[in-house]
Amino acid sequence: SASGGYCNWADQVTCDTTRVPSRSPVENPTYLPTVQPTMNPAELDTNGQIYYPNFSTGTCSGDGNFPPGVGRQFLFATAEQCCEAYFTTNMERCVQATMPTAAPTPTGGQEWYPDYSNHVCKNDGD
Repeated sequence: SASGGYCNWADQVTCDTTRVPSRSPVENPTYLPTVQPTMNPAELDTNGQIYYPNFSTGTCSGDGNFPPGVGRQFLFATAEQCCEAYFTTNMERCVQATMPTAAPTPTGGQEWYPDYSNHVCKNDGD
């Protein structure tokens, strides 16, 4: 929790870690906006996967465990949008962290595979 009520979950991993800016302001912005602002906010499809920045890992997550009451500015429809908004200097690692991992390779036994036409899983013994 922050003293003075100035921190929220996105400020730092813990609000007490940074009390003053860590570096001086730069003369020019470090990046440009990606799209022109609109008069109406874009709707977020809450039926799909929602990505949010995980500041402790420096990546975005799509696990649905974003803090309750988090602002819309922290929620994205794609990992790329989230990574671009918060982790531009770490884009490749950020996007890669959201990719599904490969299924484990079976050790012994028969390998199962989907039979899409019959909507079942089969193995070589079927």
